[in-house]
Amino acid sequence: MKILLATDGSEHSGRAAKFLTNLNLSSDDEITVLHVITEVPFKDDVASYYSSLKQIKQEIAPKIIGTAMNILRPLNTKITSLVIDGYPDKGIIDLAEDLNVNMIVMGAKGIKGIKALLIGSVSRYILGHSECSVLIGKTGK
Repeated sequence: MKILLATDGSEHSGRAAKFLTNLNLSSDDEITVLHVITEVPFKDDVASYYSSLKQIKQEIAPKIIGTAMNILRPLNTKITSLVIDGYPDKGIIDLAEDLNVNMIVMGAKGIKGIKALLIGSVSRYILGHSECSVLIGKTGK
């Protein structure tokens, strides 16, 4: 089985990674840990702010990937990592198709009501656009 684990470094992503350690995966299975560095538009589109923010995100990305990789360490499976630039929703879908994965695994923040409509949801987009199975872990109470 080929699995794409999308992580943003949140507690929700950590729980999704931890869930994978409970599956009966073998050395024939593959997990790709993905972090997408999102672009943040500025009202004035000031290049120096964008450049500084992107540099900070690039410095943090290996730590985010490392956290997920540490959680997955007990697994006897092939684990790779990837950091890409772009929008998380489209980046996850595009990579899942490129890698021909069987399942996308990710966490969900559980935003509800009007807030969810205004903010949007990466997990909702993935559910609606993925060609493969999607497992969304939600933080329990």
